Amino acid sequence: MSELEKKNTVPSANQVKKPIFFEGNPDGSPRVMFIGNSVTYHGMKEDIGWYGKWGMAASSKEKDYVHIIMKHILDKFPDASFCIVQASCWERSYKDCDYDEHFSLAKDFCPDMIICNVSANIPMSEFDKEAFKTGLKTFYGYFCKDSKNVKILQGTSIFNNERKTQAIVEFGKENNIEIVDVSDVSKDKTNLAFDKFEHEGIQVHPGDKGMALLAELFIERL
Repeated sequence: MSELEKKNTVPSANQVKKPIFFEGNPDGSPRVMFIGNSVTYHGMKEDIGWYGKWGMAASSKEKDYVHIIMKHILDKFPDASFCIVQASCWERSYKDCDYDEHFSLAKDFCPDMIICNVSANIPMSEFDKEAFKTGLKTFYGYFCKDSKNVKILQGTSIFNNERKTQAIVEFGKENNIEIVDVSDVSKDKTNLAFDKFEHEGIQVHPGDKGMALLAELFIERL
């Protein structure tokens, strides 16, 4: 486990009351799905000093990486449709996840593109590389259905866990999925929120600077 993962003491359970959110034109195009964990969206959790309802630890909704990317897309495609899938529950149960129980509301979204960054909440004691790769393939299949034309951008381990990143890179090669190296976000500690929050777990999340860089890394591949 990387040092940053050890410091990520934000509980993986109960990060959201519901895991699916929609924005933009419900019937619009292109249709972009974001899949992630607390970096993508975390509901309010006052007991650890988090009062946002967006990507932890951005200072506002507009400054998290999801909404920076949304704005970039909307500037070119005003009718775009977006779906946010908060997948911390998948990270906790990637070997035997009940997809319909958690994600059925997004099953028919039919994305043209998926931007994904997951793995941080899987304890290394429970990390099985092959099961993780199989779980990712099943996860994407659930949302993509029979379509082979969905563009997928899969981020590496945001906390620079080498074993998880290796699994993600292998998964990309085996399934012809584009991998986005996001390691620079946490390599530079000024990208993180150490000076913004008292809770250590929140501190290791990207602050505004880190969120902007994370968005840029994905936008370069859009």
